Amino acid sequence: MNKHGSICPLDSEVKAVEQAVSDIEGALKSISDDILDENCKMMGEEQGKEVARDEKHRRLKGVMRVGAFARSLMLRGECTVDLVLMCTGRPTAALFHDIARRMPAKFEELSSEVVYNVSQEVGSAAILVISQVEDHRVQVTLTLTSTEMRDKPSPELILADQEAGVLHRPSCLAALAALRHTKWFQMVAQGLPSCSILMRVLKDICRRVPAWGVLNSWILELLVQKSLTSANPDYTRPGDVFRRVMECVASGIFLPGGSGLQDPCEKGVADASSLSAQERVNITLSAQHALRLVAFGKAHLVLGVDPLPLPGAKREPATAGEKVRPEEGDKTGNETIAEPDAKRPRVAAEGTPE
Repeated sequence: MNKHGSICPLDSEVKAVEQAVSDIEGALKSISDDILDENCKMMGEEQGKEVARDEKHRRLKGVMRVGAFARSLMLRGECTVDLVLMCTGRPTAALFHDIARRMPAKFEELSSEVVYNVSQEVGSAAILVISQVEDHRVQVTLTLTSTEMRDKPSPELILADQEAGVLHRPSCLAALAALRHTKWFQMVAQGLPSCSILMRVLKDICRRVPAWGVLNSWILELLVQKSLTSANPDYTRPGDVFRRVMECVASGIFLPGGSGLQDPCEKGVADASSLSAQERVNITLSAQHALRLVAFGKAHLVLGVDPLPLPGAKREPATAGEKVRPEEGDKTGNETIAEPDAKRPRVAAEGTPE
């Protein structure tokens, strides 16, 4: 719990992110209304009669939160947010630029205290909004997409998309997948015992340990869900569920021939962990090493925190000129859960140890 408290976002960070997201959502709602009114007026001029303001003519349907912010899994210092803007039809570059052009004026109407910088990355169908709230820099990535992007591409459809200037299809599909992942986590995994605590601790390990850095948040969520649903029902404490996840990885869940992690949000059988053979070996050895450290009372080395003092023991401060003996580990006293390179087997291209 001490570790979790040290990586939880500060209240000021959460407040800054919430303000930025609220302003962006308000600006997009106003832009959506403006585009709807303009479309109805244009249709009325073409038809020679007044066209009623109907929701079926709305181009921008809504904005959804995805990623760590939507799951309440932000880490300290992680002031980044992902949003997905759903469009009625296939989003085009013209619509993309129109939205980005309107946003600065809307921000001035909504908030006079915060300055928002808007930039465009049309190649990834994303609008970047950066703000500085007090001492925190908040970055929001807004990706445009539509359910129509799921249509199987045919030569005729590809040609039509090119002529209409439809945005990058893989980026739009990735945004739809992020929506499915967020909904799955909120419905299936979020209610599991100590899930939020465990996810934050594992994300911190992924930032510190290279062997774990290959795992993205989606793989971690699937790993935690599978580990906890197959564990003893009495495993509710954070320490128990953390050890359970390490046991699953150490047993070879990522190795070839292991049970693997099936993606529940995709049709058919799809392995969510697209790792190389060497990466699978590295993370398995790292988990085995972490379990040994925990078994010998060195969990602080795994978590990256200071060791807890022994019950009733008093540690005398070092006197002037006295050297403090480092913790048992490497020569610097900084042992990690990464397995030493000398002990790590190398994997050939075929996926078998050399």
